[in-house]
Amino acid sequence: MEPTPPSQHVRSASRAALRQPLCTRSGIDVVTIIVGVNVLVFAYMITLGDAALLNFIEEGAISVDGLRNGKWWQPVTHLFLHGGDLSLGMHITHLSLNMLVIYMAGKELLLDVGTRHWLGLYLGSGILGGFFQILVTPGSPLLGASGAAFGLIAGLGCIHANERLDVWILGYQTHMYGGSFSQALLYSSGLLGIVALASTFTIPLISNMGHFAHFGGALGGLLYVKMTGLTPKTPTKASLEEERGLNDARLEAKRKSSHQMEA
Repeated sequence: MEPTPPSQHVRSASRAALRQPLCTRSGIDVVTIIVGVNVLVFAYMITLGDAALLNFIEEGAISVDGLRNGKWWQPVTHLFLHGGDLSLGMHITHLSLNMLVIYMAGKELLLDVGTRHWLGLYLGSGILGGFFQILVTPGSPLLGASGAAFGLIAGLGCIHANERLDVWILGYQTHMYGGSFSQALLYSSGLLGIVALASTFTIPLISNMGHFAHFGGALGGLLYVKMTGLTPKTPTKASLEEERGLNDARLEAKRKSSHQMEA
């Protein structure tokens, strides 16, 4: 067998280094930092008066007018703002859901791709989602990290395209292959966006959401994985045996349940 060329060892080591999570000296990783910054910015926003808050949002939220006026930072800063015209409770809910998704999906993705790719996917998805939303609804500024969150989920599903994942949908747990889940996420967010645009009346939890930011974010996550070569993982023999064992356990539980019902 021929020895591996030194140049190939260097390239392999470089790719491996890109996937290593970086932490601060206290062990804090990029996911925790992103979540912490979002929470701190939100805490600052709720201390502002109405006029100051409006100005803060106009400066940081992404909008067509803002970009035309040279506010080049908005594609990034809008990802760290949560607020607007709704009640404080709704803003807290919005922030909490986004941070929960970013933390849970982000931690898993960080182990797969490392800090540099994680940041690239997060920011790229969020920025693409922001542009999608303001192109479709140019009269409405956008703020929030939802697009980036959707990018993390879609990217994670794409990397684990050949594995069955536990997925919670509207409070119900189901099992889907990662690739199928990423596609469902992309199509459903686009469909909801079309419904919101086409409806002539307000639909709760649909009309006031940035569905095209979600669509653009999910698309960004998928594109990043494909373009950077973060190919789907192949299930190992151990993971296949574990999945087979879980399926057997589920079948046994169903069998016992049916026997109890008959009794």
